[in-house]
Amino acid sequence: MTTRWSPCRDSNGDGIPDTAGQPAVPIGQQVAFCQTNDRLANIPRFALSANSELRFSVGRLQPFLRALLNYRPGFYSETADYRYKAITNVNLFAGIRSPDAGWELTAFVKNLFNTTQITSASSAELQVATRFLVPGPAGNPAPFRSGYTAVSVNPPREFGLTANYRF
Repeated sequence: MTTRWSPCRDSNGDGIPDTAGQPAVPIGQQVAFCQTNDRLANIPRFALSANSELRFSVGRLQPFLRALLNYRPGFYSETADYRYKAITNVNLFAGIRSPDAGWELTAFVKNLFNTTQITSASSAELQVATRFLVPGPAGNPAPFRSGYTAVSVNPPREFGLTANYRF
């Protein structure tokens, strides 16, 4: 893996990302930069998405069945110090439409297998300024470290019905 310089939170100016302290930005620059061997975003090097639709005509109606598959492989993020598991998500849609596509009625299920996966994790603990709880040096608020890491999770299974009409 190649070493590169990327924007970061560097408190002491040593070029290594820090999770605590006041961020220091070098004079004449907008942001601080750190050396890293990891990717900038917590995403894998590839992902797969496939979409397919089967439709046929029945008189003046056109029934259809559509499927969407998304796959993200597992990977390790050095920046977040977290190993992401692989995610496979399947969404199904079934409906009818007019032959000229002037209207459409669709029933759907998203996240068909109801999988729950962490889609992103932060690299630092959540911090909150505590001006009134813990005074810091020179009266500045000291950060309160919660001990928790912020994560995002994919939404649970969802059912629904949509209707479209084109004027």
